[in-house]
Amino acid sequence: MIERPPDVQRFDVLNQESFPDFLVQDRRAIAQLLQTLAERHVLMSAHIGEHGASFVTTVLGMGADGASVILDASAEERLNDRASRAAHLICVTRLDGIRIQFRVTTPQRIELDGLPALGAPLPESVLRLQRREFFRIAVPMTSPVSCTIAATTPNREPVSVKLRVIDISSGGIAVLIPPDTFNCSVGMEFEDSQLQLPDTDPITVTLKVRNMINSTSRHGVTALRAGCEFLGLSGKANIRIQRYIFQVQRERRALETGD
Repeated sequence: MIERPPDVQRFDVLNQESFPDFLVQDRRAIAQLLQTLAERHVLMSAHIGEHGASFVTTVLGMGADGASVILDASAEERLNDRASRAAHLICVTRLDGIRIQFRVTTPQRIELDGLPALGAPLPESVLRLQRREFFRIAVPMTSPVSCTIAATTPNREPVSVKLRVIDISSGGIAVLIPPDTFNCSVGMEFEDSQLQLPDTDPITVTLKVRNMINSTSRHGVTALRAGCEFLGLSGKANIRIQRYIFQVQRERRALETGD
């Protein structure tokens, strides 16, 4: 079993059906890709069902039948128990800069060389996404981005909340949520949210929460980091977000080169 490095779980889960052109569905190609992950000991986030709990794992190898995959178990027994009772796990990682995501169904507890592991049938498809527009950047303090959403407080009162965006891509954003400010859980959707880029009018977006991770700043401030997917993002909105991303990249390169 592997211990959790600090940033491994920062992978958002995407809806694979939204990217049909990037799905690998040939079983031989899927097996080869998983074997590569195993040989290179690539760490992955394994999300349990649709409930947001996740743990760090890696592909240990292929089953003897050639039709199954073996994943490392979690270091936490409670997560292994939940995983073995889940309908599926969604595994997400990057390999040579390419996003890899796949779903395995009915994971079962097994042992490999005397150590706990999880076995499951080969995934039916693997998302292999290499698209420039999904390049994610950390939002600099010098060029801040915010997003205002309509939500409800824990007492079920309507509230408008302005959230700091900490990273952004054309696929979605990650925001920081102060504790106990409003109801938020994985799977929730926030329509008519207002994404505010610098020096421009707000962009109306619909957000779907894909994962939530506890985050503590270097000053000891605790918040939730929520990874959110854009739903139905328009072409014009996509272009505006891309322009912002390219602008930040240019400014960073200029600082690095002194131009």
